[in-house]
Amino acid sequence: MTIFEKVADWLDVAGLTAGYKIQLVQWIEQKADTDAMKYIVVQPDGGTPRYRCLGAYDYVLVNIISAKNDPEPAIATAQAIMDYVTNNADDDVLNFIANAGGFPTPIPTEEGRTVIRLRFEIIS
Repeated sequence: MTIFEKVADWLDVAGLTAGYKIQLVQWIEQKADTDAMKYIVVQPDGGTPRYRCLGAYDYVLVNIISAKNDPEPAIATAQAIMDYVTNNADDDVLNFIANAGGFPTPIPTEEGRTVIRLRFEIIS
């Protein structure tokens, strides 16, 4: 299992993805989804070299995508994820996870959605 799949599962088990459709690598809006559908897309974002038994950093992006014209729940979810990571940084599944970059500027889309891109570093 890849590190970004582990992060997606970790967030799901923590109950932070309720009400969102989780996708890996890229956001694909399904035709059957309504404008009210919200997404969390988890993507790899590089890392540092691995040397035998030494640890390395993996970077993972967690993109929270709002329903159309309703950014507030996505903002609250992003903050809840950041708070959870802050209070649960040491973990048996991920080893160590930390926010890398704080709370970013939300990005509006042409379709009226809001995207919040959280970046995390995981020490493995």
